[in-house]
Amino acid sequence: MAFAIMRAKKLKTMANVTASLNHCYRERETMNADAERTPENEHRAAESTAEATTKLKAILPSKRRKDAVLAIEYVLTASPEWWVTASGAEQQQFFDASEKWLADKYGQQNIITATIHRDETSPHLSAFVAPVTQDGRLSAKDFIGNKSKMSKDQTSFACVVQHLGLERGIEGSKATHQSIKKHYAAIQKSEEQVVIVSPESVEPKVLKKGVFSKTVESSAHVASRLTEAVKDGYQEVVANASVALQDRKRLADLTMTMENQRNELKRAHSPFQGLTKNQIRNLLEQAEALKKENEISKSQSVSKRFREGNEL
Repeated sequence: MAFAIMRAKKLKTMANVTASLNHCYRERETMNADAERTPENEHRAAESTAEATTKLKAILPSKRRKDAVLAIEYVLTASPEWWVTASGAEQQQFFDASEKWLADKYGQQNIITATIHRDETSPHLSAFVAPVTQDGRLSAKDFIGNKSKMSKDQTSFACVVQHLGLERGIEGSKATHQSIKKHYAAIQKSEEQVVIVSPESVEPKVLKKGVFSKTVESSAHVASRLTEAVKDGYQEVVANASVALQDRKRLADLTMTMENQRNELKRAHSPFQGLTKNQIRNLLEQAEALKKENEISKSQSVSKRFREGNEL
């Protein structure tokens, strides 16, 4: 049982957008990515952070609230086990359908970039969109809205990839990806997943080098970079934990359904308890005969009304 997975993250500042794009384009250290496979990644709409941010600034309306969401980052993927058996053509269909879903929702012109990451354990589409409405307003609320609207988006996205054998996660399940941070405490205790921070990664990086001076990262920027890298390192465990919780919820739902059906069968059989097989057979034959009599009577009644109508 494989699930369609969709996560959305609001980005309210250009600093947030830039940091996420740096990760998207592997312009900063990404611990959970295989550097040898990074050239297999596919960038659509923009080829770099600089190009993507320039495109975003051109789209954003000049008049907007200070706390407005500038962009929404989407991660569109499937359960890890699906990628193991999916053919290359099926994977391409998944990415094309995912991008089209975003284009239909936001408009192709508002897709800042869409990158296919193949250098991580589970391939996925990482996309950035500007929540600009048709009348030119910047409003993430119009697109994402509340939990109910997000739930509908989950269903809508699952529908466009269901032909690939993917299902929607259990509706209303607490194992949704919007609440995935709730599982970090347990995940960080995992003995199988270890993220190593090297001494080199702690050193501030040179951001800009001049002839007589250079600009290096601040301690806050280093801390933010390492925090993001650690989160990325646990991404696969988080996804697996979410899928496992959904499977358990699905099993519980199926168990309850079977129990309800069993009770219905008991109620249906209760009138026949204590009767012999012959007695049950006779009752069923009588019931069938009465059913036929009712059908004949109903047919005769309809014919009679039809004749009376014609006589009038």
